[in-house]
Amino acid sequence: MFSTKLKIPILLAAVVVCSMTAAEQQPPQTGTLWNVTHVVIKPDHAATYRDYLKKLSDGYKKAGVQSFHVYVGMSGNPLEYMLVRSVPNYAALDEAPILSKAFNETERARLNVQRDQCTDRVRIAYERGVAAIGTGSPRTYRVQLTFRARQGMAEIYANAIKNELVPALTKVDGLRYRVRRVEWGGSRNEFMTMTDIDKLAALDQPSPVAQAMGRDGAAAWAKRIGELGNGVEALIYRRLADLSFSVPAAK
Repeated sequence: MFSTKLKIPILLAAVVVCSMTAAEQQPPQTGTLWNVTHVVIKPDHAATYRDYLKKLSDGYKKAGVQSFHVYVGMSGNPLEYMLVRSVPNYAALDEAPILSKAFNETERARLNVQRDQCTDRVRIAYERGVAAIGTGSPRTYRVQLTFRARQGMAEIYANAIKNELVPALTKVDGLRYRVRRVEWGGSRNEFMTMTDIDKLAALDQPSPVAQAMGRDGAAAWAKRIGELGNGVEALIYRRLADLSFSVPAAK
């Protein structure tokens, strides 16, 4: 028989872990909802795929989508494209396909054939905005850091971003900074922090966190946040402006 002295701590630990897990399973319902599609195309299909993307972008604009941005990998896989589209809510997914407002059934089928001819792999996620600094359209390059919080640490990380980092970063002139969290299509412990820059020369300068907190403060922040997660993936994307559009209301 197990000791009664052990039962209570074990039970309490189980309750705490289950409570944390349950909280992380409930997606937050604030911030803009985004459909984020990562596509790896087949080699030598870039021209055909970009022709498809031009038709897709025009169709989304005609259908009333508020924001659609196309990025191509500059680090990591150069054949990777990231398509980021605003979605009003999940209820919109129950309606007819958004492109039915722009193309008839035959045109949509033809567009899908062109897409499939170019595509090697696809991953779709729905992500929710957690924080946003700066206005206007995204810039030429997007520096994206993907952070996966350890089990039970996602809410601590999200609160640290919103209550500590964002107030500090608002002091950095000209900064355009976004944080999103996966709701569907991946781990809800996964966060993307994105800094938009006009030129890659900005990478030679101190990071926005170092500018806001100073070198020692940035090092302390990195150490603290590092204890909440399992590493960071850092990628650079280039925005294809001719295939992208946005309405100022979407952040």
